[in-house]
Amino acid sequence: MRRFTWTVALGLALLASLDSPRDLVACGGPSYADLGPVLPVDHTLQLILTPGADDMNWGNWEREELRFLYPLRQARPNEFGTLWDFAHENAAAPAPPSFTAFEAAVRAGRNRDATREARAIVDQIYALPPVFAATQRKELDRAVEWLELESQVARLPKDLVVAFFTGQSVPDKLPPALAAARQAREALMSSAPPPVKKGHPRAGSLELAALRAEFAGNVPDGFSEAIRKQVSKKTWKNLEKSADAYVKRYANHPLRDEARLWKIRVLYFQGDYVRAWDEAVAVFPDRPVRAAAEMRFLLVQGHPPDPALVDRLKDPVLLTALTSHHTLDAARFDKRWALAETAPSAGWSENLRVRLLAFAARHASAGLPPGFPRDVLKKSVLAGKLRAAALLAAQRYADAEAQLLAIPPDAERDRLYSQLLVSRGEMAKAAELLEVGGDARRYVIRVLASDKELAALTRSKLPKVREDALVESAARAVAQGKWALAARHASLASSGRAKLWKKLGVLAASKQPDRDLELARYLDAHVGELFFDADPGFYRGVSGREEQAPAAEKKKIALALTRSHERWLALEAYTRFLEQNVKDARARAVLSEADRAYSRITNFGGGDAFFFGRHAKHDATIARLRAAGAKIRKLNP
Repeated sequence: MRRFTWTVALGLALLASLDSPRDLVACGGPSYADLGPVLPVDHTLQLILTPGADDMNWGNWEREELRFLYPLRQARPNEFGTLWDFAHENAAAPAPPSFTAFEAAVRAGRNRDATREARAIVDQIYALPPVFAATQRKELDRAVEWLELESQVARLPKDLVVAFFTGQSVPDKLPPALAAARQAREALMSSAPPPVKKGHPRAGSLELAALRAEFAGNVPDGFSEAIRKQVSKKTWKNLEKSADAYVKRYANHPLRDEARLWKIRVLYFQGDYVRAWDEAVAVFPDRPVRAAAEMRFLLVQGHPPDPALVDRLKDPVLLTALTSHHTLDAARFDKRWALAETAPSAGWSENLRVRLLAFAARHASAGLPPGFPRDVLKKSVLAGKLRAAALLAAQRYADAEAQLLAIPPDAERDRLYSQLLVSRGEMAKAAELLEVGGDARRYVIRVLASDKELAALTRSKLPKVREDALVESAARAVAQGKWALAARHASLASSGRAKLWKKLGVLAASKQPDRDLELARYLDAHVGELFFDADPGFYRGVSGREEQAPAAEKKKIALALTRSHERWLALEAYTRFLEQNVKDARARAVLSEADRAYSRITNFGGGDAFFFGRHAKHDATIARLRAAGAKIRKLNP
């Protein structure tokens, strides 16, 4: 593997993937219930801040407004648009710069115009992302060649100058300056250019190539961490000195900034990220796009700047771009909020406020900064959501509600509002707000709603809410042994259930000896028809929540799942029958039926690692079933 140059490293890095900052979710596999609207506010905050967390391209998981390049592109779209498109839109490389105007000026003998055009080409390439600039190395060398030779061009024959700089055939014998330039062209194409002689007309280009060759000869192949272990401090120091010497010697050379950028990569590979940031900030005023690309690379590699460096920045746009939870604390929040207030109409100002509020929301459980805005925010919907999320996390529910009601409703706002209602224990309101969010609505009704709230929801004007509430009421009635009441609730939920429940009511009320066996078989045959749909996605999501939920909620989840799954109720009925009929001639066959039902429910969702598989290991009913089974097998070997 060839060693990573800075541009190659950046290019390959954009193809690499990083760990997603969000919770594990199914990706192209089994579905899971979306219970986010009823979970702690952290979950919604994470979605607001990182809506693209499943897109593993570097930096694309963050919301646009929080990406490093956002305020730069917002302030100077023509300058930073290409870098943004490269970093976040997978844009193709732009066409190489045109030399038409340059060549026209050379042919006409307008050397000053040719110089102006060459400088414009150099600037145009410097304004590209490093990966794109690397593909235009030949164009850069061609423009720089003229700039290096411009002082001698006037003394040379015009026709020879035109031929040399426009690609026409030139004689073998050339004046010394052009002969040296032709040799330089060949040398720059090699991996190890020869030593530069004093006074060479293309010394600047050749010495920069030598600087790269010095790096290649002293730094082994590999990734930065592995390289660092193999290269001595002295070698790094010498590489730095070479870059510094070049910058000093060629203070007015068009490639001077290339050497400055090169030094950043030297510092990066030796692990001196603080100085790498210092260099990048120093280059930014002169070559903003290339410097910003280096900064972004450091960020996505996990090396943010020292907060003190950001404090020293005078450019409010760059300061905004580098404002994140990595470079903030409560004191800095207050100072930067005050800075944003000095230019309330500026684009960077609003973006700075958004970033500050994102920080406050992330850390609100530890308290809000003293400078946290007291007034409701209406100008920016995103700022309003983040302020509300911070207030919600800080348990300032009344203030959070006032903020949420001040911004237009959308999926994120409603998600926050539902979390507010759940946090305040207003489950009936939450269920009605979540009328279109099936998973979360059903979770509120089945798990979180009290009996009183459930009764109110059975009279809801929202059809889905009313139906789910009636079915859950039926499940709770069954858990109390009130089968007739359960049948009434279920029949009101939907006409399709009425006929099924009519027969179920007869079986439940039966006094026949085989009542439990018939009840078990009927329940097992109608999974997903009597109570809720047998949705494995909902089950998997609730099962995952059960693992993480507080003890009280964990108990509620267990009750909700066991009282409303037909097959679990069938297992309970099978257990009652087998306990009372151990010696029955049918016992062994019925035990096999129960075993099949057990296997199917503990593997419901795709495996026994979900709720029923875990619950069965310590459930009293299953313990009784095993005990009855052991007796039956002993009596019927």
